[in-house]
Amino acid sequence: MAEMLHGYNYEPEYTDEELELRNSVQAATAELPNFSDWCQCSCCRQMPTPGECVCCRSSDVTVCSLSGLQCITENRRMQTVVLNEDVLLVMYVQMIRDTGKHGRAPDMLDDK
Repeated sequence: MAEMLHGYNYEPEYTDEELELRNSVQAATAELPNFSDWCQCSCCRQMPTPGECVCCRSSDVTVCSLSGLQCITENRRMQTVVLNEDVLLVMYVQMIRDTGKHGRAPDMLDDK
């Protein structure tokens, strides 16, 4: 029987130290944009790095899902699939299982 191919199975992964160094270098070399310059929906939070400072209204993918809403977080599907704590917990556990990393599911999810 033919072996199943799984995309991205052999992609390189960064160690925690490499990620921390990479993020600190990016943060040190780039200034954060002014909040009012990048947030168009008035629901964004200031993010720690410039690459994370993205508004739902600046993406063609999310703009088509807005249908008259101010922010993508007001979309019913966003509430059900992305912001639901139970769904996030299941996906977190699945991610740990799929990546082979060791971890314990948190008792409660927060935004940290």
